[in-house]
Amino acid sequence: MERAALAWRAGGDEAQYAVATRLLTAWADTYKPTLNAIDETEFDMVIETFAIVRDRLPPKDRTRIASWLDSWGWAYVESIKRFGRPDYSVWINNWQSHRIKLIVMMAASTDDKTLFAEGRRLFRLQIAANMHADGETLDFAVRDALHYTVYDLEPLVQAALVARRFSGEDWYHWETADHASLARAVAWLTPYASGARTHEEFVHSQVDFDAERAAAGVKGYKGLFDPHDAAGLYWQASRFEPSLAPLAKSLGEEPAYLTMCGS
Repeated sequence: MERAALAWRAGGDEAQYAVATRLLTAWADTYKPTLNAIDETEFDMVIETFAIVRDRLPPKDRTRIASWLDSWGWAYVESIKRFGRPDYSVWINNWQSHRIKLIVMMAASTDDKTLFAEGRRLFRLQIAANMHADGETLDFAVRDALHYTVYDLEPLVQAALVARRFSGEDWYHWETADHASLARAVAWLTPYASGARTHEEFVHSQVDFDAERAAAGVKGYKGLFDPHDAAGLYWQASRFEPSLAPLAKSLGEEPAYLTMCGS
């Protein structure tokens, strides 16, 4: 769906536009949100598709899909208000980062400035709750895994990119009172992404399930961190820090959505 929308934007191919809109409207008419941010994080491709084709859609479809996404975003906000606990990790770890990404993307794609303001508020709370001034994240402290550091930071950088495109604000460099920031967290990770430092993953994880997955031979739950897993994160971060572009290029190809929509 997203690739078809990007192809249409790049070359005006009406067949690709038809594919993108057919799939987009089918999802909007069928899918019932679960508010499980880990399951739903890849719906960023649905949201991006809507943002790309929105102005071309028939008014009736545009209104219906925007209402679906906007209601979904507000449902996330309400779930955080009702159930969020600062002493329970899934409300301040990577789960919350993915919630925030979806909220911000939904707000921007539907032009809901009130929802966007909620996304901004939650983003700042997440930086304060999740990150130390030196850049280490809660996910690393709990899981002893750079894999989860990447998984925590990538949605926040994506949210920051959307925020800059939507409002011109720079969330990437925004700092808490004790100087924690997304930029500092990426800088903390960079020696591992560049290969200057290595890390044995999950050795001291506080989550029993990590040990179970390692014992079962699930890929990535033992052994050294693979810097290539951070390629997407560094391509996104390079939009704020161009000096990171050579590192991003060394880790993997630039994502198509960034090439077309991410600046």
